[in-house]
Amino acid sequence: MQLPDAQHHNFLHACRQTKIRDWQPLNTQGSSNYLFRSDASRQILRVNAPPERAVGVCRTRETGIMELLQDQPWMVKVIQNQPEHNWCSLKDYGDQHSAAILSTAKQQLPGIISQLQSIQTPSARLNFKFEAIWSVYGKIISLYREDPHHKHACDRLDVELKKTRQLQQQLPDTPEVLGHQDLHSGNLTLNNGQLVLLDWEYAGLCQPWLDAAGLISQFSFSHKTVNQLPAFKHLDEATFSSAANTAITFNKQLEILWLQAREITDNNDQ
Repeated sequence: MQLPDAQHHNFLHACRQTKIRDWQPLNTQGSSNYLFRSDASRQILRVNAPPERAVGVCRTRETGIMELLQDQPWMVKVIQNQPEHNWCSLKDYGDQHSAAILSTAKQQLPGIISQLQSIQTPSARLNFKFEAIWSVYGKIISLYREDPHHKHACDRLDVELKKTRQLQQQLPDTPEVLGHQDLHSGNLTLNNGQLVLLDWEYAGLCQPWLDAAGLISQFSFSHKTVNQLPAFKHLDEATFSSAANTAITFNKQLEILWLQAREITDNNDQ
């Protein structure tokens, strides 16, 4: 794996600090980060992507979330986290059969998300605000639009950004609770029958409509089941069902933004 200079520097720092030399690159398709596995130590090394490739990620917030939830059985075990050097090492749970993960998720995931929403924390550093994400996309558009090679892509990104913001405004208010905000099967694993949630980069105190969207669209939970979670139980069935469908579309729009922005910034690096 060929790392950019900054990430190569961070990788070497991680090698020195962990005293591990057998890191082997993993397939990182669908991820902005650079991942490595050490079979001998049963660890995963994540070298963080640069900020322009990780829109919406706040390492301070992520660190706070991982520290707060570290004792939960469904939280990935953090071995070392050095956000100032842009890497962390995590427990490697090994390769798991997707059917076993999905079966366990059907049994355990709603309960885990209910627990997550019920955890109390006053820390302002855990707040997740979409306004910060919209601001970053706006800066990408402003920065690259004057370049004729990027103008069309920036115009498309601007249109999709407006659509996404409109969808967010259609979502009813909920209590601000802890949310994972990136629920899909690739972010789950198993530890002796216990479901473990990975990749907490987008987690924070939020109105957890993205978790509702993930539970319904990724794991086929019923609207009724998700409506019973603490953050949504104040909404009647019809209101929740309509909002959940909007949240699913909103989640898809966020992926479109991420992919379009990555195309712009990646092409600029080439």
